[in-house]
Amino acid sequence: MSVMAEQYGFQATPKMYKTRFSQWGFVKNNTEEEVKRLLSMKFQRDAEGKVSEFVRNGRVVNLGTYLKRKGVTEYDLVDFELPADLPAHIRCRTPTPPPALRSPDLLRAQEVVVGNMRKAFLHCRQFEMETETQIGWPSTMVWGAGSSELLVEANFYFEARDADQGGDYLMRAFKQLELDLRKLSPQGIMELILGMINRDPGMMTALCKYLAAYSTTNLERTHPLRQIFTCLYEVQQKHGAQTLSELLWTSISTIAEELEAIYGRKHPYVARTWADLALFYSQVNPERLEKLVVELRVLQRQLEQRHGHSSVEVVSIRYAILLLVYAASPQSDAAKQAANDYWNLLRNMNTMFPMRDSRPNSYCYHSPLKVDPWTKRCRRRYDTLVTIFEEHLGVRINPYFEEDFHTTEHAQETQDAWAAALQMGSTNRSWGFI
Repeated sequence: MSVMAEQYGFQATPKMYKTRFSQWGFVKNNTEEEVKRLLSMKFQRDAEGKVSEFVRNGRVVNLGTYLKRKGVTEYDLVDFELPADLPAHIRCRTPTPPPALRSPDLLRAQEVVVGNMRKAFLHCRQFEMETETQIGWPSTMVWGAGSSELLVEANFYFEARDADQGGDYLMRAFKQLELDLRKLSPQGIMELILGMINRDPGMMTALCKYLAAYSTTNLERTHPLRQIFTCLYEVQQKHGAQTLSELLWTSISTIAEELEAIYGRKHPYVARTWADLALFYSQVNPERLEKLVVELRVLQRQLEQRHGHSSVEVVSIRYAILLLVYAASPQSDAAKQAANDYWNLLRNMNTMFPMRDSRPNSYCYHSPLKVDPWTKRCRRRYDTLVTIFEEHLGVRINPYFEEDFHTTEHAQETQDAWAAALQMGSTNRSWGFI
């Protein structure tokens, strides 16, 4: 104003300037109508897994600041029926990703996630000790949260370009998460975090948004899960799903070490986590896994003395050991020996039945692990067993679980067939005398 007055002799009040700027379209603050249009386009791009950055008259628009100032959320303002058309003075672009997670905000995000994961594990451990909760080895064979299985299925269909099925599973997962988030175990928390690594970008965006909204609404500000989920959502919104995936992938081994420090090396949560990281997320430390196997074999012998060689506890820990040996070196003699030992255990327990199949060495495996209606069996665990037996023993197995219909036709083994034939002959002779 002073420049205009001194150099051009133009005299005007601040109100006159604001009125003229408003008429020209140069409005300093974002109007609610503009924000609605920005959110409409943002949600559309979120569904495609894209990051959105809006530029207004050369300056980046900070939607978060606007929403905080107004005391509302994105869902309070967004109008899904509004067309995603932007005013002429606002542009939308995808921001340039930071180089190799070196930006200060991403390093800070790693610290927030790892630190609060440790706090969450400590809370869980304290609760288990206060309630004298015992975590057995069969827990490694089930999902820590029912929603985890639904999220895996949703991702499968999204990656297969079946948006209808994927969306159906995702909505079921969100409904189940409302229950799961009230009582998450360390295993369930790890499944949620691992479920955001190398997943469909659109699904990751929706999951981050849901978790942030739920935790903000239902959890205290200092709650570790709220800190984690809001931090992850901010990273996803600013840098995209791929950067979020890389952030978690580089942090997950440190998180696993925190879990180990709190629960101890020989805890089922810890063994399952290291096996998962090695088998599914390419984080293999053979020396660590081999040392863990040695310690678990000692624990295995103790469980055998306490529960018996064919107890579910022993079957579960021996399978965990098999996974760790295989993960450390899939083609090693140790892996082959472990597979053979586990096969002999299952055969001696009468859980393997020959199948009528055109392929040789095909067996129906009846899992001895029983689950209640509120627990979800982790079936991907058995997929790994199928792979190990086929690679090292040339045996094909078809897992059967008691909660399913049994559709496989068993074939009698040689000795059983002879016994049945003799019994049938004896029965025929007895009827013949009558």
